[in-house]
Amino acid sequence: MARYWTEGKNVIQSQYRFVRKDGEIREVELTTAALRNADGDIVAVTCLMFDITDKEKAEEALRGSEELWRTLIETSPTGLS
Repeated sequence: MARYWTEGKNVIQSQYRFVRKDGEIREVELTTAALRNADGDIVAVTCLMFDITDKEKAEEALRGSEELWRTLIETSPTGLS
């Protein structure tokens, strides 16, 4: 992260996967921001972590549904209207 902050970026967003003790995989989005003083020096860092597991599962289900319908339409001998 220090490399990004020395390049002048103040906010870094990234995604990670964690495996819980019970084996469940959780996906999180991490937003890290450097707070600077008037001289541009970093004086504090804040981090926010959001669990996006349900969102990622919903997006994957939507992609699967879209792919299924696209395949049905493209391979239908009579077409659909």
